[in-house]
Order: sequence, then C-alpha cells, then structure tokens
Amino acid sequence: MKSNKNIDDFCLLGEFFHSINKDTGNIEWQGIVIRRPEVGWYLIELFEWFTGTPNVRRLVRIEDMTEWLFYPNVEAMKFSYENGIARKGGRYRKEED
Repeated sequence: MKSNKNIDDFCLLGEFFHSINKDTGNIEWQGIVIRRPEVGWYLIELFEWFTGTPNVRRLVRIEDMTEWLFYPNVEAMKFSYENGIARKGGRYRKEED
C-alpha cells in the first residue's frame, strides 16, 4: 500500500525526548522538539533535571538524534525515566547516576 504522506511532512515536532550520549550510551538531555527551521535540522528545548522547567534551546542535526528515545507526551517521558527503558539501572542510566 502506498502512503499518501510526503517524507518531508514527517517530522518530530512536539515529541518529547531523552538524548543519548554517543560516547557513554547514557541519557544526557531531556526536552521537546519545538521547530524544524530547515530540513535535517531541529530546534529543541531542554528541560532542567530537577525542576523540569525549560532552560535552553539548541539546534541539532537529525543525524545526531538517531539513538534518542522519543515520547508522544511528557507523561510518557516521565514514566520511561522512572519505570521504563530510561529507568535507573537500565541500559541508559547506570545505578550510580
């Protein structure tokens, strides 16, 4: 079955995420994708770890996001961090974190 959706229409806008550090394999950032200023680039807003409030925005290439964990909403991101794939002691967060 052929999709009616153009590949350029697919983007990550509004997705929440945990970024994965390529060197350590650990979670590095948490935030939301807020804009796609140009194909292949995304503007993200990072959240503070303790308060969860937005603190900085960064431009990131799609190639640097391939290992990130994406979530449809903030509740799913929080659940993953506390109980799911992003939980302490799991693949992306060691016990000592």
